[in-house]
Amino acid sequence: MGGHPIDLPAAVLVEGAELACTGALVADDVVLSAAHCLQQGGPFAVDGEEVVGWRVHPDWRVDRPGEWDLALLYLGSGRGVLPLALGGRPAIGDPVQHVGLGLAEGDRAPVLRAADAEVVNLFDRVLATEERDGGPCYGDSGGPVLDAMGRLVAVTSFTPDCDSALNGSARVDGAEAWIAQAIADGPPEPGDDDDAGGDDDPVGDDDDSADATTSGCAGCGGAGALVIGFVPWRRRRRAR
Repeated sequence: MGGHPIDLPAAVLVEGAELACTGALVADDVVLSAAHCLQQGGPFAVDGEEVVGWRVHPDWRVDRPGEWDLALLYLGSGRGVLPLALGGRPAIGDPVQHVGLGLAEGDRAPVLRAADAEVVNLFDRVLATEERDGGPCYGDSGGPVLDAMGRLVAVTSFTPDCDSALNGSARVDGAEAWIAQAIADGPPEPGDDDDAGGDDDPVGDDDDSADATTSGCAGCGGAGALVIGFVPWRRRRRAR
């Protein structure tokens, strides 16, 4: 919602059978996106190119919104695009940008847009932001959240509604070692129990009990972010 067009070649469109998300290149042939975007199962494509495998962060759980909501998708060849560098832990009050691909009225194809925001709180693996000129909506899940230096510090994860002023993203600080190792290892072999590249269920065992705490929001179905037991945040600002 809102925001402004941005030129960021590392940002890509991640598509599955039922929805579309955003992702970002963190290596020439590896895309970082949100784990919940893979919940529908494969096959997946990045900008129309079918991915050859994927890995979901081993600590991600469907009933814990935002925490470790990270996944890597492997391409069959390099894109020749400068990947995004990972940033460290942001501080409360820092400016950030949500970047996402979506459709606005009048668009004929997904348009990459950025929306300015401010970090208002840090939770366990979750970055809470207050939006300044728009915010995440359809197609933005998995999109990079950039700091003032253009480094990727989080991945768009969930929102209570498309016009919400407060949103949650999965922090990447603390996941650097997993990302680096997964890039070095390459795509998993089909049937690898520790990864998702060849499994029918890319997010682990589904449990009917999760349905009681999992819900979509009216403005976030389809390609939008997932809301799971959303709890309003108490805003906490640093002293100025």
